[in-house]
Amino acid sequence: MADLPFFDLPAPPAQANGVGVLIRFVDALGFRFRWATEGLRESDGAFKPCATALSLFELVKHINNLAGHAAWALDAPMPPGGPAPVTLDDYRHRTLAQLLFLREQLQRKSDAGLLACKIGEHPFWNILNGPLADALTHVGQLNTYRRAAGNPGPKGVGYLSGKGPAA
Repeated sequence: MADLPFFDLPAPPAQANGVGVLIRFVDALGFRFRWATEGLRESDGAFKPCATALSLFELVKHINNLAGHAAWALDAPMPPGGPAPVTLDDYRHRTLAQLLFLREQLQRKSDAGLLACKIGEHPFWNILNGPLADALTHVGQLNTYRRAAGNPGPKGVGYLSGKGPAA
């Protein structure tokens, strides 16, 4: 279970600057996504609360796309990642790898470097209120969907402390 990133939150950045805050946001997103998807069954992927909603599997794919879009906008394109994901677990692994890669790339940026990043014509700030905020919203949906599908998430995750469940 500890082989994937974000079992626990990494130590916080040393600086409370723009880059440090963004790194911590990515850490929190990775940590929450990891535990929202822990123990999901392939059969859970088909769950949708109503006919017009995305399925749980489609939500995971969407979060994966948002993480990739944020990396692209921050000039941190993903390195070749092997075969395209197919299963729910494939997408889970790919998304966590993307978020870890994004974190590592952010550690190399300065605050001025962040300000130079854009989503098309939009400034850096739109990365926060666009793909990253959207991804965090969808992680909350994953938790709701899985409870409604009869497969609640793991117990003992310390969301405030940033600690995964004790073994």
